[in-house]
Order: sequence, then C-alpha cells, then structure tokens
Amino acid sequence: MSDKFIVNCALEILRELAATENEISVGKLHSSWAKVEIQDIKLIGRSDGYAVLEAINYALPDTTYLMLTDAGELCEINDSCNF
Repeated sequence: MSDKFIVNCALEILRELAATENEISVGKLHSSWAKVEIQDIKLIGRSDGYAVLEAINYALPDTTYLMLTDAGELCEINDSCNF
C-alpha cells in the first residue's frame, strides 16, 4: 500500500482511539489526539507487510508510535517504538 494510505489509516486510528474510553497499551489516549493533523504523522519504517509510524501531539507534547499492517490495521501502539 502507499505511504499516504498508511498515514491516513494511522490518523483515523488515533482519532478513533482518542474518542473512546478504551485503554490501550499506552493507556487511554488524551482527547487532544483527536485533533492531530496528517502532517503530524510520519512513516518511519517498513518491513514485510508492516509499517511503523511516528505521531506527534504538539498540544501535550507527546509522541506515540504505531505498527500497522499494509492493509491499514493496527497491530500495536506504544510510546517507545519497540516493536
């Protein structure tokens, strides 16, 4: 899949997680994550079938990392980039 597709998927995932009460591996995402913009997310790595992205929330400030499949599905999210 294209880089643009993966970045858009990460943005949608972050916004959805910020809008829920569900806790994830990094805890509950602060509601300000719902306001993160596309330019705040960068593709930082790819491997066979997976992409790793860095997302920065300048409102906090905070950084989180996501591992997505090439289909745009979330595999893991954390604040250390250890996948």
